[in-house]
Amino acid sequence: MDYHRFFPRYNVFHLEGKATIPGMQGQSLLIKDISLGGIQTQTQNKILIKEYIRVELHLNTKETYELYLKQIWIDEVNTDQGVFFRSGFKIKFLEKEKFEKWMTLLKALHLVRQKQKENREKQISK
Repeated sequence: MDYHRFFPRYNVFHLEGKATIPGMQGQSLLIKDISLGGIQTQTQNKILIKEYIRVELHLNTKETYELYLKQIWIDEVNTDQGVFFRSGFKIKFLEKEKFEKWMTLLKALHLVRQKQKENREKQISK
């Protein structure tokens, strides 16, 4: 399948982000990347979520983000180490404050990306 992206995605795998799902004890979603419109996750078990559900996303930034997610796609990935699943989720915000908090995170990630790009360009031009 071909997926069209409306918003830039930011890799947050290094932030060791996890989303906990109320009512699914012991199951969490490892966060690979995020955007204004969605997140990509990785799990050991296949999870199917057809309706919007409330999740709490935790990054090592010590902030918690309350999101409502709906699964859009899921892919099974086979590796030498075993099988895992990647999923894409659409985000919905029910409160303006929660959306603004998410936007603050994305703006910070964007600034970091821009700074890294500038540093790479300086290195190349030397």
